[in-house]
Amino acid sequence: MIPAFEWLRGYDRANLRGDLAAGLAVTALVVPKNLGYAEIAGVPVQNGLYAAAAGAIVYALLATSRQISTGPSSSLAAVAGGAVVATGVAGDEAAQLVAAIAIATGLLFLVLAIFKLGWIAQFLSKAVITGFLAGAAIDVVVGELPKLTGTSSEGDSAWRELATWIQGLGETNGTTLLVGAIALAVILTLRFTVPAVPGALVLVVGGLLASGLFDLGSHGVALVPAQQPDEAAGDRAQGDVRAGTGEASGEMATPAPAVPGRARGPRVAARERAPRPGAVPAARCPARSDCGS
Repeated sequence: MIPAFEWLRGYDRANLRGDLAAGLAVTALVVPKNLGYAEIAGVPVQNGLYAAAAGAIVYALLATSRQISTGPSSSLAAVAGGAVVATGVAGDEAAQLVAAIAIATGLLFLVLAIFKLGWIAQFLSKAVITGFLAGAAIDVVVGELPKLTGTSSEGDSAWRELATWIQGLGETNGTTLLVGAIALAVILTLRFTVPAVPGALVLVVGGLLASGLFDLGSHGVALVPAQQPDEAAGDRAQGDVRAGTGEASGEMATPAPAVPGRARGPRVAARERAPRPGAVPAARCPARSDCGS
Protein backbone atom coordinates (compact mmCIF):
# COMPACT_ATOMS: atom_id res chain seq x y z
CA MET A 1 0.00 0.00 0.00
CA ILE A 2 2.83 2.38 0.90
CA PRO A 3 5.86 1.85 -1.39
CA ALA A 4 8.30 3.11 1.25
CA PHE A 5 7.64 0.04 3.39
CA GLU A 6 8.96 -2.16 0.61
CA TRP A 7 12.34 -0.50 0.07
CA LEU A 8 12.87 0.24 3.77
CA ARG A 9 12.91 -3.48 4.56
CA GLY A 10 15.78 -4.05 2.15
CA TYR A 11 17.64 -0.80 2.80
CA ASP A 12 21.43 -1.14 2.94
CA ARG A 13 22.70 0.72 6.00
CA ALA A 14 26.01 1.23 4.27
CA ASN A 15 24.28 3.86 2.14
CA LEU A 16 23.04 5.82 5.16
CA ARG A 17 26.02 8.16 5.38
CA GLY A 18 25.84 9.11 1.72
CA ASP A 19 22.07 9.53 1.86
CA LEU A 20 22.32 11.84 4.86
CA ALA A 21 24.94 13.96 3.09
CA ALA A 22 22.75 14.14 -0.01
CA GLY A 23 19.73 15.10 2.09
CA LEU A 24 21.68 17.87 3.80
CA ALA A 25 22.88 19.26 0.46
CA VAL A 26 19.39 19.19 -1.05
CA THR A 27 17.95 20.88 2.03
CA ALA A 28 20.53 23.64 1.76
CA LEU A 29 19.38 24.31 -1.78
CA VAL A 30 15.65 23.94 -1.24
CA VAL A 31 15.34 26.21 1.81
CA PRO A 32 16.40 29.52 0.19
CA LYS A 33 14.67 28.63 -3.07
CA ASN A 34 11.37 27.91 -1.36
CA LEU A 35 11.54 31.13 0.62
CA GLY A 36 11.91 33.08 -2.61
CA TYR A 37 9.28 31.16 -4.53
CA ALA A 38 6.78 31.60 -1.69
CA GLU A 39 7.06 35.37 -2.07
CA ILE A 40 6.67 35.06 -5.84
CA ALA A 41 3.46 33.12 -5.23
CA GLY A 42 2.26 35.88 -2.91
CA VAL A 43 2.09 33.74 0.25
CA PRO A 44 3.93 34.22 3.57
CA VAL A 45 7.52 33.11 3.04
CA GLN A 46 7.50 30.60 5.90
CA ASN A 47 4.85 28.62 4.02
CA GLY A 48 7.50 27.80 1.46
CA LEU A 49 9.43 25.86 4.10
CA TYR A 50 6.39 23.92 5.24
CA ALA A 51 5.47 23.05 1.65
CA ALA A 52 9.01 21.86 0.90
CA ALA A 53 9.07 19.57 3.93
CA ALA A 54 5.58 18.18 3.31
CA GLY A 55 6.25 17.52 -0.37
CA ALA A 56 9.54 15.73 0.27
CA ILE A 57 8.13 13.53 3.05
CA VAL A 58 4.97 12.56 1.18
CA TYR A 59 6.92 11.82 -1.99
CA ALA A 60 9.44 9.66 -0.13
CA LEU A 61 6.62 7.59 1.34
CA LEU A 62 4.38 7.21 -1.71
CA ALA A 63 6.62 7.50 -4.77
CA THR A 64 8.17 4.52 -6.52
CA SER A 65 11.04 6.21 -8.38
CA ARG A 66 14.35 7.04 -6.72
CA GLN A 67 15.49 9.18 -9.65
CA ILE A 68 12.82 11.89 -9.47
CA SER A 69 13.22 14.79 -7.07
CA THR A 70 10.65 17.31 -5.92
CA GLY A 71 11.24 21.02 -5.54
CA PRO A 72 9.96 24.54 -6.19
CA SER A 73 9.53 26.08 -9.62
CA SER A 74 9.51 29.77 -10.47
CA SER A 75 7.06 29.22 -13.32
CA LEU A 76 4.51 27.48 -11.09
CA ALA A 77 5.04 30.12 -8.40
CA ALA A 78 4.40 32.87 -10.96
CA VAL A 79 1.16 31.21 -12.06
CA ALA A 80 0.01 30.84 -8.44
CA GLY A 81 1.01 34.45 -7.79
CA GLY A 82 -1.16 35.55 -10.70
CA ALA A 83 -4.13 33.80 -9.12
CA VAL A 84 -3.41 35.49 -5.78
CA VAL A 85 -3.26 38.92 -7.41
CA ALA A 86 -6.43 38.28 -9.43
CA THR A 87 -8.42 37.33 -6.33
CA GLY A 88 -6.97 40.10 -4.16
CA VAL A 89 -6.39 37.87 -1.13
CA ALA A 90 -3.39 38.12 1.19
CA GLY A 91 -1.66 36.41 4.10
CA ASP A 92 -3.21 33.16 5.29
CA GLU A 93 -6.01 33.45 2.73
CA ALA A 94 -3.43 33.57 -0.05
CA ALA A 95 -1.74 30.47 1.39
CA GLN A 96 -5.09 28.66 1.48
CA LEU A 97 -5.79 29.64 -2.13
CA VAL A 98 -2.41 28.38 -3.34
CA ALA A 99 -2.87 25.16 -1.35
CA ALA A 100 -6.28 24.66 -2.97
CA ILE A 101 -4.72 25.20 -6.41
CA ALA A 102 -2.04 22.61 -5.61
CA ILE A 103 -4.63 20.05 -4.46
CA ALA A 104 -6.82 20.66 -7.52
CA THR A 105 -3.78 20.30 -9.78
CA GLY A 106 -2.86 17.02 -8.11
CA LEU A 107 -6.36 15.67 -8.59
CA LEU A 108 -6.27 16.73 -12.23
CA PHE A 109 -2.98 14.88 -12.74
CA LEU A 110 -4.52 11.82 -11.12
CA VAL A 111 -7.45 11.93 -13.55
CA LEU A 112 -5.09 12.35 -16.50
CA ALA A 113 -3.06 9.35 -15.31
CA ILE A 114 -6.12 7.15 -14.86
CA PHE A 115 -7.43 7.91 -18.34
CA LYS A 116 -3.93 7.94 -19.91
CA LEU A 117 -4.26 11.48 -21.27
CA GLY A 118 -0.60 12.40 -21.09
CA TRP A 119 -0.54 12.88 -24.88
CA ILE A 120 -2.29 16.23 -24.35
CA ALA A 121 1.07 17.72 -23.34
CA GLN A 122 2.24 17.28 -26.94
CA PHE A 123 0.07 20.24 -27.92
CA LEU A 124 2.34 22.55 -25.89
CA SER A 125 5.08 23.50 -28.33
CA LYS A 126 8.68 24.02 -27.24
CA ALA A 127 8.51 27.66 -28.34
CA VAL A 128 5.54 28.32 -26.05
CA ILE A 129 7.19 26.68 -23.05
CA THR A 130 10.52 28.43 -23.67
CA GLY A 131 8.81 31.81 -24.00
CA PHE A 132 6.82 31.26 -20.83
CA LEU A 133 9.91 30.28 -18.82
CA ALA A 134 11.90 33.22 -20.20
CA GLY A 135 9.13 35.63 -19.28
CA ALA A 136 8.84 34.10 -15.81
CA ALA A 137 12.60 34.48 -15.32
CA ILE A 138 12.48 38.19 -16.24
CA ASP A 139 9.51 38.74 -13.95
CA VAL A 140 11.28 36.98 -11.06
CA VAL A 141 14.53 38.92 -11.46
CA VAL A 142 12.77 42.29 -11.66
CA GLY A 143 10.59 41.41 -8.69
CA GLU A 144 13.61 40.52 -6.56
CA LEU A 145 15.67 43.65 -7.30
CA PRO A 146 13.95 45.72 -4.56
CA LYS A 147 15.02 43.08 -2.04
CA LEU A 148 18.66 43.73 -2.86
CA THR A 149 18.42 47.46 -2.25
CA GLY A 150 15.80 47.67 0.47
CA THR A 151 13.58 49.82 -1.70
CA SER A 152 10.22 49.15 -3.31
CA SER A 153 8.70 48.98 -6.77
CA GLU A 154 5.21 49.10 -8.17
CA GLY A 155 3.44 48.67 -11.47
CA ASP A 156 1.23 46.32 -13.42
CA SER A 157 4.09 44.95 -15.52
CA ALA A 158 7.71 43.91 -14.99
CA TRP A 159 9.01 46.87 -16.98
CA ARG A 160 7.06 49.39 -14.92
CA GLU A 161 8.30 47.73 -11.76
CA LEU A 162 11.86 48.04 -13.09
CA ALA A 163 11.33 51.73 -13.84
CA THR A 164 9.97 52.52 -10.37
CA TRP A 165 12.79 50.51 -8.78
CA ILE A 166 15.39 52.59 -10.64
CA GLN A 167 13.63 55.79 -9.57
CA GLY A 168 13.74 54.69 -5.93
CA LEU A 169 17.44 53.80 -5.81
CA GLY A 170 18.10 57.01 -3.91
CA GLU A 171 16.41 55.43 -0.88
CA THR A 172 18.62 52.33 -0.88
CA ASN A 173 19.15 50.80 2.56
CA GLY A 174 22.89 50.39 3.00
CA THR A 175 22.73 47.42 5.38
CA THR A 176 20.29 45.58 3.15
CA LEU A 177 22.45 46.17 0.08
CA LEU A 178 25.54 44.95 1.96
CA VAL A 179 23.81 41.76 3.13
CA GLY A 180 22.50 41.02 -0.35
CA ALA A 181 25.88 41.69 -1.99
CA ILE A 182 27.70 39.45 0.48
CA ALA A 183 25.13 36.68 0.00
CA LEU A 184 25.52 36.76 -3.78
CA ALA A 185 29.30 36.95 -3.51
CA VAL A 186 29.45 33.93 -1.20
CA ILE A 187 27.26 31.76 -3.41
CA LEU A 188 28.89 32.71 -6.70
CA THR A 189 32.43 32.47 -5.33
CA LEU A 190 31.87 29.01 -3.91
CA ARG A 191 30.06 27.84 -7.03
CA PHE A 192 32.95 28.74 -9.35
CA THR A 193 35.93 28.11 -7.07
CA VAL A 194 34.89 25.28 -4.74
CA PRO A 195 31.83 23.66 -6.37
CA ALA A 196 31.98 20.73 -3.94
CA VAL A 197 31.00 23.07 -1.07
CA PRO A 198 27.24 23.74 -0.89
CA GLY A 199 27.14 27.54 -1.07
CA ALA A 200 23.49 27.70 -0.06
CA LEU A 201 24.20 25.77 3.13
CA VAL A 202 27.12 28.06 3.97
CA LEU A 203 24.86 31.03 3.38
CA VAL A 204 22.09 29.68 5.61
CA VAL A 205 24.49 29.03 8.49
CA GLY A 206 26.17 32.39 7.98
CA GLY A 207 22.79 34.11 7.97
CA LEU A 208 21.83 32.48 11.24
CA LEU A 209 25.03 33.66 12.86
CA ALA A 210 24.92 37.15 11.34
CA SER A 211 21.31 37.71 12.37
CA GLY A 212 22.11 36.89 15.98
CA LEU A 213 25.46 38.66 16.21
CA PHE A 214 24.60 41.87 14.38
CA ASP A 215 20.84 42.12 15.06
CA LEU A 216 20.12 42.61 11.36
CA GLY A 217 16.43 43.22 11.93
CA SER A 218 17.11 46.42 13.85
CA HIS A 219 19.20 47.68 10.93
CA GLY A 220 16.40 47.43 8.39
CA VAL A 221 16.98 43.91 7.08
CA ALA A 222 13.66 42.13 6.54
CA LEU A 223 13.19 39.00 8.63
CA VAL A 224 10.97 35.99 8.03
CA PRO A 225 8.59 34.95 10.84
CA ALA A 226 9.68 31.77 12.63
CA GLN A 227 6.11 30.97 13.73
CA GLN A 228 3.97 28.32 12.12
CA PRO A 229 0.90 29.58 10.23
CA ASP A 230 -1.61 28.38 12.82
CA GLU A 231 0.41 29.87 15.67
CA ALA A 232 0.67 33.17 13.86
CA ALA A 233 -3.08 33.20 13.25
CA GLY A 234 -3.74 32.55 16.93
CA ASP A 235 -1.39 35.32 17.96
CA ARG A 236 -3.08 37.77 15.65
CA ALA A 237 -6.47 36.81 17.00
CA GLN A 238 -5.24 37.55 20.51
CA GLY A 239 -3.56 40.76 19.46
CA ASP A 240 -0.13 39.47 20.49
CA VAL A 241 1.56 40.04 17.16
CA ARG A 242 2.20 43.71 16.48
CA ALA A 243 3.96 44.85 13.33
CA GLY A 244 7.20 46.67 13.96
CA THR A 245 7.65 45.65 17.59
CA GLY A 246 10.15 42.87 16.89
CA GLU A 247 8.76 40.83 19.78
CA ALA A 248 8.65 37.48 18.00
CA SER A 249 10.53 34.77 19.79
CA GLY A 250 13.01 32.39 18.19
CA GLU A 251 14.92 33.88 15.30
CA MET A 252 16.76 32.34 12.44
CA ALA A 253 18.13 33.99 9.37
CA THR A 254 19.44 33.60 5.89
CA PRO A 255 20.97 36.73 4.34
CA ALA A 256 18.52 38.76 2.38
CA PRO A 257 17.61 42.36 1.79
CA ALA A 258 14.99 44.33 3.64
CA VAL A 259 11.62 45.19 2.23
CA PRO A 260 10.49 48.54 3.65
CA GLY A 261 6.81 48.96 4.27
CA ARG A 262 6.27 51.55 1.56
CA ALA A 263 3.18 51.48 -0.59
CA ARG A 264 3.28 49.07 -3.53
CA GLY A 265 1.19 48.64 -6.61
CA PRO A 266 -1.55 45.98 -6.70
CA ARG A 267 0.62 43.55 -8.66
CA VAL A 268 3.59 43.70 -6.35
CA ALA A 269 1.71 44.11 -3.11
CA ALA A 270 0.33 40.60 -3.26
CA ARG A 271 3.73 39.17 -4.06
CA GLU A 272 6.07 41.18 -1.83
CA ARG A 273 4.84 41.50 1.68
CA ALA A 274 7.30 42.76 4.25
CA PRO A 275 7.89 39.98 6.78
CA ARG A 276 7.52 40.74 10.44
CA PRO A 277 10.63 41.47 12.46
CA GLY A 278 12.09 38.72 14.55
CA ALA A 279 12.87 35.97 12.06
CA VAL A 280 14.73 35.00 8.91
CA PRO A 281 15.89 37.46 6.23
CA ALA A 282 13.99 36.30 3.19
CA ALA A 283 16.37 34.32 0.99
CA ARG A 284 16.00 33.97 -2.71
CA CYS A 285 17.07 31.53 -5.40
CA PRO A 286 20.75 30.83 -4.76
CA ALA A 287 22.11 32.18 -8.03
CA ARG A 288 19.03 32.90 -10.12
CA SER A 289 20.28 30.38 -12.62
CA ASP A 290 17.39 28.11 -11.76
CA CYS A 291 14.72 30.78 -11.49
CA GLY A 292 13.40 30.01 -14.91
CA SER A 293 13.35 26.25 -14.45
